[in-house]
Formats: sequence, structure tokens, C-alpha cells
Amino acid sequence: MQATARPGAAPEPAANGVENSKVPWVSSHIQQYLATGGEVGHDYYGYPSLLLTYKGRRSGKLYRTALIYGRDGDSFVVAGSNGAKPSMTGIFPQYLEYEKQTTREIPVVVLDPRQD
Repeated sequence: MQATARPGAAPEPAANGVENSKVPWVSSHIQQYLATGGEVGHDYYGYPSLLLTYKGRRSGKLYRTALIYGRDGDSFVVAGSNGAKPSMTGIFPQYLEYEKQTTREIPVVVLDPRQD
């Protein structure tokens, strides 16, 4: 199923101490993903996506964003390309294509599922 993110949707306020992305279309994607347990939102315009919750380096606050990913066995692979913009924020997995569009090094991150 494909998500239908609303480009102008307002970000959802922090719930359970986790603040969703402030980018309206990303926040909409997250809300749909959470509301349907991933049934709407996991397949995002033909690409698999995940929700990543992380702790702010300086603030210590919890934030959540949606990322498109690739797989390597049980691991999830994401790339911090930000659409090949000069800054290092944002994530997108089509690493080789985007790497050609920028002069900066694009970090690739392998996320391993937590073993509780």
C-alpha cells in the first residue's frame, strides 16, 4: 500500500515524549505509518520505509523521522544524503545515484535490530 502524504500537513505534537519530524510531509507520513501499524506508510512511493527514533545530541530529546531503507541480511541500510544537498542532514538510500550529484562524502549507516 502506498502512503498519501499531504504536503501541507502540520507536524503532530510530541507524543510519549517523542517529537515527530518538523517537516510537514514527513510528519504526515509518520502519522499515517503509526496509525495503521505500517500498513500505510511502509511502502512509500515504491520504496520500503522505517521509522527511526533517536536522541538529540545536545537536547537529549527523542525525535522520530521516516527513512527509506535497503536491506543487508537482518540489517537496515540508510544513507545520509539529504537529496545530495551540501549539508549532511536527511536520509535516502539511492546512494550511488545521489553520490554523483554532490561533492561531499555521503555517510552510509547500517542499523542492526535491537536484541532484547
